[in-house]
Amino acid sequence: MLTRLRVVDLDIDPVPAAVAGILPCGPVGGMMAVRHFEVNLSKPPRIIARPAGPIPGSSKREPAQKFPFRVSNSDPEVFVLEFKGPPCFCAWRLALDWTSGGRSGTITLDRGFGKIRIDTSTDEDRPLYRTDGMWDPPLPK
Repeated sequence: MLTRLRVVDLDIDPVPAAVAGILPCGPVGGMMAVRHFEVNLSKPPRIIARPAGPIPGSSKREPAQKFPFRVSNSDPEVFVLEFKGPPCFCAWRLALDWTSGGRSGTITLDRGFGKIRIDTSTDEDRPLYRTDGMWDPPLPK
């Protein structure tokens, strides 16, 4: 059972003056319900369950689901995290608390290379790199 997701080791720095954004490629995966959460990187950080959009092929919206979640090899959960907060260049890790068969523990989610960095400011007033390899707006020549 997944019992709790939380932000740990949060560092908040100002956004650098010269920064470019990267536009995400959009949703991926198959026909599976996902759980949506807003990760607010203010102090103290908060993780808030949010309702999901309609499941493909349906008009029904999934309501917000809170922890805990029961999982297994044949019944996984997929989480979509949307990061928000005051404009910052933040570094953080996520911690996922779990229990199974009378044991419990915490897994640190940091992709194996330390803190993950993110810029929470808006994409206005800065160049954006699209996944098709183009800049939006185009860079001056």
